[in-house]
Amino acid sequence: MRVAAKIAQEMGIDGYYGPLIENFKLKSEAFRTAVEVAVGNALFHVIVDTEKTAALLIKEMERRKQGRLTFIPLNRIQN
Repeated sequence: MRVAAKIAQEMGIDGYYGPLIENFKLKSEAFRTAVEVAVGNALFHVIVDTEKTAALLIKEMERRKQGRLTFIPLNRIQN
């Protein structure tokens, strides 16, 4: 289990949705390389519901010295 997922589970955080790569499915595997090249490392950014959830996870990861992640709070995404 990934660090942020483990922390979210231990702390009972419902707003954790996981890395971007785990939150969509390609219609065809033929597009995988194109998506990976276009999006790059952003595929591993973690989706959360709000900045508050991201802040809680960041604070706990810092406390445990578990590295760094980039979070995508859904409430900040504009259409």
